This record gives sequence, C-alpha cells and structure tokens, in this order.
Amino acid sequence: MELKSYQKEVIADLARYLELVVELQSPAKAYQALWNAKNVLVGFGGMPNYVNVLSGVPHVCAKVPTGGGKTYIAASSLRTIFDAMPQRRAKAVVWLVPSEAILTQTRKALENPDHPTASGWMWILAGGYRCTPRSKPSWGRTLPLLR
Repeated sequence: MELKSYQKEVIADLARYLELVVELQSPAKAYQALWNAKNVLVGFGGMPNYVNVLSGVPHVCAKVPTGGGKTYIAASSLRTIFDAMPQRRAKAVVWLVPSEAILTQTRKALENPDHPTASGWMWILAGGYRCTPRSKPSWGRTLPLLR
C-alpha cells in the first residue's frame, strides 16, 4: 500500500524536523524553525508551544482525523526516525494507544506481515531489534525496543 499525499507530507515534515534537531541540537529550536519555515505562528493563535517532555528527546505528535491512517503513518515513520537520529544514541520506540480496543487493533496490524502497516515495523525486527509488547499499562516503566 502506498502512502497518500497527506501522509507523505506528514513524514516529510517529520524528516525535516529531525534534520533540524540534529543541526540545531535542540528539539525546541527545531520545532520553532520548522514552523517558521512554513510561515506558521507558534504560540497563541498558532501551533502550540513546544513541550519538552524528556530533555534532549524529540517529542512529536501527528494529528490526523479518524480513519486517516495514524497507525500506518507511525509505522511508516520508524525508518525515518531511526535513520535521522545519531548512531551513538540508543533508540527506542514507545507506541502508546488510548484504549485496549486500539491496542488490540494495532497489535493485529503490526503482527500480520501481510498488513500494510506491518511493512514499516518488520524492518526493525529484521534488523535485530526486539519488541517487548505490553497489554497492560506500564506506568513509570519503559517499553524497550533494543538491539
């Protein structure tokens, strides 16, 4: 399955943001630079200000309508994310979902090699990374995807 044009645009924006993170050495500065380049106001009346959740760790959120392919975009973004980040740093994917129903739906998609969403995920497993899925909340613990 091929990405739709708006999905490609989301991933292109993500790639550019990550380039800016590496270049500017600051997720917050990269966020501001990305939106400035698109002539989009950041702050009151525009995009929300950057929220630094974990120091030095880029925080991204793709806002797509229901049925717009968020899971597909996320899975398709993994290579972009891993390729953009410096090799000297450990990499992890934390896949958060809002409900057990979405968790079940997402796991089925990612575990089925014939599902279009799985294609973005399978290269990680083929690359020797391991997946530690959790079906129950893991408050205060990390969900590692380690090599």
